[in-house]
Amino acid sequence: MPYFWIGLGRYIRTFKPFAFFAFKAIHEKITLNVPCERTGLLTSFLLTFSLPRVKRKINVQQPIIIAVKKIGITEEGISISDESKMPDFIKTFGTLIVAGIALIQPWFISAWKKFVRRQSIEVYEAGAMEIGFGALGPTIGLQGTARAINRDAFIHSITLKITREKDKAEHNFQWGIFRPPALVPPQQTQFEICSGFLLTENSPRRLSVLFFEPEAVDEMRPNIELFRQSWSKKIAESPIQEYFKQLKPNQPFPTEAHQFFQKLYREYSSEKVSVDTFSALSRMFYWEQSSYRAHLQIHTAHPNKTYTFPWRFEITQQNAEVLRSNLIKVLMETCGQPTGGYNSVFPSYMPISQT
Repeated sequence: MPYFWIGLGRYIRTFKPFAFFAFKAIHEKITLNVPCERTGLLTSFLLTFSLPRVKRKINVQQPIIIAVKKIGITEEGISISDESKMPDFIKTFGTLIVAGIALIQPWFISAWKKFVRRQSIEVYEAGAMEIGFGALGPTIGLQGTARAINRDAFIHSITLKITREKDKAEHNFQWGIFRPPALVPPQQTQFEICSGFLLTENSPRRLSVLFFEPEAVDEMRPNIELFRQSWSKKIAESPIQEYFKQLKPNQPFPTEAHQFFQKLYREYSSEKVSVDTFSALSRMFYWEQSSYRAHLQIHTAHPNKTYTFPWRFEITQQNAEVLRSNLIKVLMETCGQPTGGYNSVFPSYMPISQT
């Protein structure tokens, strides 16, 4: 037992730096060959590192790799024999290999994300499509949820390509308005102009988008503007101006003036400019009885990619007639007449393979 306390004191005073090596030796299950039956493992361990004469010097201040095979204790001191299982290549270039791995780690992670864990987007449609026609020409409303896969994606635009199958006529729509997903009264509806947004991996986004065709708007604008100017000229030349002169601030429009206003529009709707405008809009009308293919295209930035989601939908003859009735409402709205809102039809989403 005296050897225990002597060894403990010497360990604390002199061989404290060997603590790391000692615990590593226990962890690797080093076999201690101690020729003393009365000393246990702890006593042998302390005696091993407390005897003054060590045949092998070990600098624990520097990182070393050592494979210990046997520690023997004799009267002359400690005998440490080791047989390293590490090849000379690892001993020589081990530090260089570790440093090289640390350097290529960012490149490896980048390659993993780019070629293995690729970015993707999924779209889950909801409800039905909303097909319409109005002052913006043909329109389509889509609802659903967009989800980013593997990493975030910045969506800078969404487009919609429509193909009429019976004659292969194609029209390209652009997103125009974000509509509120909740059902609210029309007077409380708030619209948002479409713009790019970040779609995060952990936060799917609900979408309710109204698409329109810019080319159709540009084609309709001259006809609508000419129709509006002719209407304004007709009002200026009519006796209804006397009603406007008699109106006081915040005074409602008289009933007689309303009746006269409607009568004036009925007369105007039979004039040549009205017939020509209606004919021009009819030629631009796109929704006919047919099957249609819709390809929703989501465009992302950094990386610049396009994700396409195809569907089919059907427009019946009855649907086409309902939508065509909006042509008259476009003219009425241009002249300030009450329209009661535009008509829409709601075909179902169908897989592109369904016939």
